[in-house]
Amino acid sequence: MSLVAIFQCRSASTSPSRIKIRRRLLGRCAPIVALGIAGGLLSIGMVFAPSAHASTYTWDGTVNDWFAAPSHWGSTTPGTFPGTTDDAKNLTAAAMTLGQSTTIQSFFSNGAFSLNGGTFTGSLASAAGTIQVNSIFTLNGGQISNFTVQQGTGGSFVVTNSGGNGLINSVVNSSIDMSTNSDAFLRVQGTTTVNGALTLSSTSNGLNIYTTGDNLVLGSTGSLSGFGSIFQTGGGAILTNNGLINANASGKTLSQSVTNFVNTGTAKATNGGILSLNNVMSNNGALVADGAGSIITLTGTLTSGA
Repeated sequence: MSLVAIFQCRSASTSPSRIKIRRRLLGRCAPIVALGIAGGLLSIGMVFAPSAHASTYTWDGTVNDWFAAPSHWGSTTPGTFPGTTDDAKNLTAAAMTLGQSTTIQSFFSNGAFSLNGGTFTGSLASAAGTIQVNSIFTLNGGQISNFTVQQGTGGSFVVTNSGGNGLINSVVNSSIDMSTNSDAFLRVQGTTTVNGALTLSSTSNGLNIYTTGDNLVLGSTGSLSGFGSIFQTGGGAILTNNGLINANASGKTLSQSVTNFVNTGTAKATNGGILSLNNVMSNNGALVADGAGSIITLTGTLTSGA
């Protein structure tokens, strides 16, 4: 939106005029983007952007289905569900489920939350929205796209389903527990960063970094431990370890078999575990076998270090 203010210049005066511009009607954040004089007229262009968030929707806790009825969401526009630019909140301790796709700005819940299907998407392409659940956040056959997942107070992030779970272009600043179901499955697409502790305990399925260019990044505070398989569906997937990979289950193997493994952190076997590193590896970090029976096996090409 623009505003043009017109002032008639006083030709009889030789001293410059002082004009005070008040932004009260437009708000403090309205910048002046054009200032000019033409034909004795002063033109001031001012532009202000709409609020980043349309409104906040607060769930009343009387049902557990996100889409049961729009009347269960209180907001400045009652009778509708949270939308693309909205914040959604569950301030109750009641459990809540989402079983289909939706896009919002951010989500906060004091109660347990289960994503049982569909894709839960943050609406900002350049700065993902946030999810914080101060209880158990269960990924049970759904996908999280373009969100930052924060560690809730007393909360945990658990992957239970054997298919359909995904992280797409997201940042996870919490633990990810895949140990409650030995058949648990999690697919990573785009570039997804984990800054917490990811625990894998899988006799089938496991962690799937999907295909070419898809990259699971373990941040400097991120870790991947346990046993099971880290694999790709197509070629060219990437696992970037800036933190810790630890095969720490006695007598069991943590196997990495994506095309590109880039290690600037520590990859190790402890407690009698076996770490199997397959395909191309670029290593500028540390490879450590620590303790009796702890083994690291390497298949493929090792570059940029030892």
